[in-house]
Amino acid sequence: MFGLLPPGSDLFILPSFNSYMIPKNIDDKALAWKVSLFLFLSSVLSAAVNASRGIALGEMFGNPLFRALVAATFLSLLFWLMRNFNVSRNRSLAAVAVIAAVMLVIGASGIRAYVVMSNSMRQGNDTSRLYFFWGKLGYSKENFSSFPSSGGFQAGDLLIAARTDNLKIGDVAVDVRSDIPLTHRIFFLNETAVITTGDSYPPIDARNIQQREIRPRGGIYGKVLFVVPKGGILKVMGYCLKDPSCSPPECLDKGNCGDTRAYE
Repeated sequence: MFGLLPPGSDLFILPSFNSYMIPKNIDDKALAWKVSLFLFLSSVLSAAVNASRGIALGEMFGNPLFRALVAATFLSLLFWLMRNFNVSRNRSLAAVAVIAAVMLVIGASGIRAYVVMSNSMRQGNDTSRLYFFWGKLGYSKENFSSFPSSGGFQAGDLLIAARTDNLKIGDVAVDVRSDIPLTHRIFFLNETAVITTGDSYPPIDARNIQQREIRPRGGIYGKVLFVVPKGGILKVMGYCLKDPSCSPPECLDKGNCGDTRAYE
């Protein structure tokens, strides 16, 4: 479909079944930068307003509109960076579209990333207590090695978890009822409850398990798929800085400085 343009117009008509009016000499670098800045400031303002209302960052990301705003900020910034490095417009748009599609698929699949805030799952050099506990449950050392994340993890690691109700003994469950998700290994479950324990210091007897380890099944988001070592170290360091009496090395070693004590 063709249209008429006034003399001197900067617009042209694409002769296709989808007709678009696109400025010929648009400075998409400048436009992308302005859009990125606007979206970024909108994200920061939105986060600040929600924080003033006592809403945690994890809860904010549970809002699809906030996630979409952050994603749009990232994609527009990516487009600006690619154009700034003289990547053609078509290739830049194609790259942004591919990444957007990947993000959409990941989001729809229920995959989430969480930062480990304590060392309750760090196994250390002495694993005798760990294997003793699981041995009393009927699982040998070889059985334990077949569990997901059988090597444990520690403060600063990044966990990639998936939304699922298909949980089983040995999985590392992700409990999202608190501001920072708690991640411990399942050793008992039924239709209504899940009971977990950390790899670091499991009880000698399952009957002595702490009450907080007994969790309603509805509070479990899913399970950990794999671990990115030290992928979230900056977040842990931020919490450590809230405790002047705790040095950064001590924080990462013990995993219990500042606000991280609440998640041990």
